Amino acid sequence: MRHQLLEVGKITNTHALRGEVKVIPWTDDITVWDRLDFVCLKDQKYLEIQMVRSQKGHLIIKFKGIDTIEQAQLLRDQILFAERSTLGEPPEGRYYICDLLGMEVFTEEGEKIGKVKDVFPTGSSYVYTIQRQGEKDLLIPAIPDVVRKIDIDEGSMVIHMIEGLDEL
Repeated sequence: MRHQLLEVGKITNTHALRGEVKVIPWTDDITVWDRLDFVCLKDQKYLEIQMVRSQKGHLIIKFKGIDTIEQAQLLRDQILFAERSTLGEPPEGRYYICDLLGMEVFTEEGEKIGKVKDVFPTGSSYVYTIQRQGEKDLLIPAIPDVVRKIDIDEGSMVIHMIEGLDEL
């Protein structure tokens, strides 16, 4: 299932006294923030972006109508969402993490392994955590030698069980 609101970052703190906030971006490409006019909070409240700038791996964002440090403090620890239509679809072979979570995972032989529980970066690639029934979670690298097919519309992933993968 394709989610229409995608998580794009988290407000971690206030910045200065005029209502700016510090945000950890959850996007691979930080330039997408230049295209965003609005973000949404979990309660469906939209915030208009007045200004965005990068600072030491974080973003400093000023929202319209948030003009004091006290107002900004109320936004701390909030997850920010953006509309899929604004972000666009990822390039071929790339996926939004929210579209992978809950996906059914099968071997090339058709045996059901489990469901995608988590996705995390390791530096050079990503790792998918597959939750299995009655067994420990399986960690699989998101590389072509292992992940053979991902079908977002069907909600399924086919993997090649290389030797030793089950022992990770």
